[in-house]
Parts: sequence; C-alpha cells; structure tokens
Amino acid sequence: MKILIVDDEHNPLDVLGATLKGLGHEAIASNNPYEALAVPKLNSFDVAIVDQKMPGMDGFELGKDLLDRMPGLVLIMLTAYGSIDKAVQAMR
Repeated sequence: MKILIVDDEHNPLDVLGATLKGLGHEAIASNNPYEALAVPKLNSFDVAIVDQKMPGMDGFELGKDLLDRMPGLVLIMLTAYGSIDKAVQAMR
C-alpha cells in the first residue's frame, strides 16, 4: 500500500513513516502541505494521513484537494486539538 503522511511536526512523520515501512508499506512523508501536493505521481496513493492543524494550509483544505485529485483515496485526519465540531467537519 502506498501512503502519504503530511504533518508539520517531524516526530509524527518519523514515527508513522518508520512504523508503516516496517509493516511493508511504501510511506512518503512531507512536513509541508504545499510540497505534498507537488509529490510526483500524487494520484497513486491509496491512503493519506494528514494533520488537521498546520500553518498555511490546514488538514481540511489539504484533504479536500487530495480527495479532488484522488477520489478513491482513504483519508485519515490526525489532531492533538480535537473537538466534536472538528470531528463532524472532518467526517463531511
């Protein structure tokens, strides 16, 4: 499985990337949502794991852009700043 991980903090990128690679997946990590959108062969990902709160472009904007480009993509949103309103927004 090919997985895109986008988080502005390096620790989650390193941990998720290493864990997923250890499980046999191809994991591409980026700490910048704009750079993630420029990843070659962007449309070939099966899953995207995206941080909700990032500077410049938040996870909602990035997720919408990714889903527009890859309609079959499974999008997983992570956050340390959760609320019920944000959870409902993410599910939409």
